[in-house]
Amino acid sequence: MSCISATKRKKLGKGSLLKIAISALFVFLLLFSRQVSAGWTFVDTLQVARSRHRATLLPSGKVLVSGGFTTACEVYDPALNHWSLTDPMHVNGYWHTATLLQNGQALIAGGSYTNPYCELYDPASGMFTPTDSMHHSRIHHTATCLPDGRVLVTGGDSANVYYASCEIYDTVSGTWSYTDSMSTPRGYHTATLLQDGRVLVTGGANQSQYLNSAELYDPAQGRWTSAGTFFSAFYHAAALLDNGKVLVAGGFGQGGSVNRSCMLYNPANGRWESTGLMQRPRARFDIVKMANGQVMAPCGRGENLTEWSCEIYNPSSGQWSFTDSLHETRELFSVTLLQDGRILVAAGRDYQGAFRATCELYESGSGLEQEEITKASFRTGLCASPDPFVGYTVVPGHSSERFVLYDISGRKVGIFKGDRIGFGLSAGVYFLKPEGQDIKPIRIVKLR
Repeated sequence: MSCISATKRKKLGKGSLLKIAISALFVFLLLFSRQVSAGWTFVDTLQVARSRHRATLLPSGKVLVSGGFTTACEVYDPALNHWSLTDPMHVNGYWHTATLLQNGQALIAGGSYTNPYCELYDPASGMFTPTDSMHHSRIHHTATCLPDGRVLVTGGDSANVYYASCEIYDTVSGTWSYTDSMSTPRGYHTATLLQDGRVLVTGGANQSQYLNSAELYDPAQGRWTSAGTFFSAFYHAAALLDNGKVLVAGGFGQGGSVNRSCMLYNPANGRWESTGLMQRPRARFDIVKMANGQVMAPCGRGENLTEWSCEIYNPSSGQWSFTDSLHETRELFSVTLLQDGRILVAAGRDYQGAFRATCELYESGSGLEQEEITKASFRTGLCASPDPFVGYTVVPGHSSERFVLYDISGRKVGIFKGDRIGFGLSAGVYFLKPEGQDIKPIRIVKLR
């Protein structure tokens, strides 16, 4: 994207300006000729900004978003692209769980340091009704619907007291009862239902340490057993693959570092296997298995700022690759695979902690090739002149400011002043943004 100074513009006639516009359009089409239909688009905005909420796909194909430091709940209708308020929860919840039951209702459990309150959401009536309370108030716990319809809740904490205890919700009687405790107290962990009906719990943290241990719960026996160890992680993510293995990715490691690490758990032999690293380190994010069996990891907390980048894991190759970036950075969001294969990312917060109400939708099977970014990247209002460029380029009006330059893989390659952007770098595609600003970068092209 090129800028023409006001002085030069005065010297150009209408014919010359038209020729320049046509030439610029030709260059744009040439540079972006490999672009396919955009992957992420903004959709209807939530009426209430929120973070640390939950999103539940309902049998109707609609999505229930609950809590997130608010009692307000909303339902998204993909057919109408519209959010509408529904009955509010009775307790202001965050880091609660919202589990779809086999009868189509959603069980809301926990979300308070002091209140073990639970309730049921009925999509038919759009109303919440109280149900039996858990024995402990919990946040940072997990809830998994077992094959027999019961719900297993594991661990979590209350006022920095972490639990190894677990509870089972019986949907027939509407009551909670204790089951076997895990060997280690943990919160911020993941729980994944395996194809054989067992539940794999991984990582997390407690008062004294970040955890690298994993445990298996067998509903038939009502017992936990060890599932070995992997890399230490909390605020990480996990997903069940079509081949029955579990992909565990990212999170915070020892010392608070952000992981690119990933491993696979194989239930067939009870072993952990190595697999490809993510392109970018991520924590406070989630992953979702796509309709084609691949796994998407959008946004999250990166090394220094929240991410807008998005990448996809291919189980066949064991490798991650970039796809189209989201329009906004966010962490502590929700991600939901819709019934039509599209993916909905909702709310979350930016790097400064401000809650978002915006939502974005990804069209599965579309998007940009790894090295491409849409023209939406230029919404910052900044531009480099000239672009494409040889040697170096400048950002008009910002010559003394510092800018961070990234390569197409998202790695930082340097910091440049606005009057010598790209000096000393090899030819290629780069992404540019002001240092210290949590905004999406602009794309620039160095020819030589």
